[in-house]
Amino acid sequence: MIRNRLFPVVFSLWGIGIPATLLFGQLQYVGSYDTPGNPRGVVVISNHAFVADYTYGLQIVNVSNPASPVLVGGCDTPGNAIGVFVHGNYAYVADYDHGLQIINVSNPAVPTLVGNYNTAGTAEAVFVAGSYAYVADGLFGLTIIDISTPSNPTWVGNWDTFGYATGVVVSGQYAYVADFERGLVVIDVSNPANPVFAGMYNTTGYSDGVFLSGDYAFVADRDQGLQVISVANSSNPLPVGNYNTSGVAYDVVVSQNYAYIADYYSLQVIDISNPADPTFCDSFATPLMTAVGVFVNGDYVYLADSDLMLIFRFAANDINENMNSSPPRQSAVSQNYPNPFNPATTIEYNVPWRENVTIEIFDALGQKVRTLVKETKSAGSYRTEWNGNDDCGNPVSTGLYLYRFSAGEVAQTKKMLLIK
Repeated sequence: MIRNRLFPVVFSLWGIGIPATLLFGQLQYVGSYDTPGNPRGVVVISNHAFVADYTYGLQIVNVSNPASPVLVGGCDTPGNAIGVFVHGNYAYVADYDHGLQIINVSNPAVPTLVGNYNTAGTAEAVFVAGSYAYVADGLFGLTIIDISTPSNPTWVGNWDTFGYATGVVVSGQYAYVADFERGLVVIDVSNPANPVFAGMYNTTGYSDGVFLSGDYAFVADRDQGLQVISVANSSNPLPVGNYNTSGVAYDVVVSQNYAYIADYYSLQVIDISNPADPTFCDSFATPLMTAVGVFVNGDYVYLADSDLMLIFRFAANDINENMNSSPPRQSAVSQNYPNPFNPATTIEYNVPWRENVTIEIFDALGQKVRTLVKETKSAGSYRTEWNGNDDCGNPVSTGLYLYRFSAGEVAQTKKMLLIK
């Protein structure tokens, strides 16, 4: 149930104003951006929000200052952009009746359409793993596309879910598809050219979005709210728990012990620390009451709400040192904090599936100082700390240092300053 809250809201012809100082339980409104179209999906990588903006294609917004987002660039697509996934230098857009659109976003100010594949169905969502894009393709189920050459994506395989595929996430050898009529459908994609049915669980509602965390699939099940399904045995998915939200659950993202749900009329935050008994934590009745897409990056929640992208901060009470419970959608490393620092600093990073991860520190001359991480990590969000010592345990001097993060095909380098 949505809590009743009294707060001043200022409406105008061109937008909406909400006092940023107000707290809504643990949810705090931070800012918003009125995109030219209608936001349907959003992904945030580093300081940029990539918005599937329906008739206006892909819009890129700088959110380095969440209270004052700034439009950086845009790339129109031929169809209606309703889903987006960012991997490396490319944004992959589910463009409804125009299939998959691939956009080079290496320069966010000038995103450029480089390739496309017009699927047989209606591209509702896309997930990228390795060299393949997995498209939830409406009546045509799951479509798999080889994107190893972004300018020339090619069809690889397909599996008909016998309903209407609306969401997809891939982990390991399995694709987990939210099917509007069939619930959760699990497909073995170990051979992308020959996907094979593995199992399914037919939910009581209309499955629209899916997110995987550990052994659980979290399904946005429209009028039946949040469904929690165990996929420990992928051939036999089993219901574990559910929470019937007050609205219509369109999309879900899990981070730490919370599920964030775009519930059409509101943003809902559900405590899933006990998957068998999800409990209400907080909510925010959105201004336009058309919340259909959600993404979480660190403490910030990004909501696609019709004409607006809304930004919130959620102050979770139980942030763990090893935040493994949330498989993210893109390998990435965050800027260290504090920066400048003395004596220690923290580096947070994400991996979307099992990867070999390395984090190394170099001085300004390019000499390696310290290896912080060098191991295989399961999907999740992590943090590590550097105490200003080298590999031999000796303190290093004041100055500029670089840390290099690599996970699979992703490599990122950032600067930090040690002051003593």
